[in-house]
Amino acid sequence: RNEASGLPWRIACASVLERLPVILKDPEPIEELFQKYRIGERNRTSVELNTALFKPAAGYEDFERAQQRRAETFVPAPRVTEADRSNDTRSLERALQKHLYFVIKRAPSAKLFQFPQRLTEEGGSMRESAIKALRAVIGAEHNIYYIGNAPIAHLKHEYSPEFQQKHGVCGVKVFFYRAQLIEGDVDYIRQGSDFRWLTAEELKTHFSEEYYEAIRRIVW
Repeated sequence: RNEASGLPWRIACASVLERLPVILKDPEPIEELFQKYRIGERNRTSVELNTALFKPAAGYEDFERAQQRRAETFVPAPRVTEADRSNDTRSLERALQKHLYFVIKRAPSAKLFQFPQRLTEEGGSMRESAIKALRAVIGAEHNIYYIGNAPIAHLKHEYSPEFQQKHGVCGVKVFFYRAQLIEGDVDYIRQGSDFRWLTAEELKTHFSEEYYEAIRRIVW
C-alpha cells in the first residue's frame, strides 16, 4: 500500500523477449589493424613443409585444388538484408548484428508500445505471470528460454488522483523478466493491435519516457 494514500498497488509482470545477434559486429578500426598484423606475421614466419620428410597422402593435391576453387568462388551472405533496406520492423531478418526486442501496441488508439505484460494472479508466481503475458500474445508454439526466476528491472507508475479515487488503487508496479527466442517467428499476434522487433536504440522512440527509463539498463 502507498504510505500517503493508503491505497494498494497493482502488480504486473512483463516479458522482455529478445532475439540475440545473428552475426558478429563489424570490427573496429583497431581490430582490423590487428587482424592484418596477425596475418602478416603468420605469413612471414610460416615455412613450407620439407617434402623429403613429409609425403602427402594420396589425393592430397586434388583436395588442395578443390579447396582453392571453393575459396575463389565463395560469396558470403550479405550483412545487410532486404528487411534492413525496407525497414521492416516486423521482421527478424534485420539488424543482424544487434539484439532485437519484441514489443506490442495494446490498442489501435495507443500511441506507444510496451513489452507484453499482465497483472499477477492469486496463487501464481510473478514469473508465471510474465510467461502467460507473452503466450497470450504470440501463443505457446515458440521455443523460448527464460533466464532465471528473478525480475531484471521494475517500474513504479502512480496513477492520477482521479483514477485513484475512481478505482481505489494507487498505481501499478511492473516487474520485467528476460526471455530469449531460441526458435520460431512471429507472424501475427493474438492480443494487441500491432507488434515490432526493435533495437535498443529504437525502443527509446517507441516507449514513454518513464517506461524507457525503467528498462534502459537491461537492453543493449
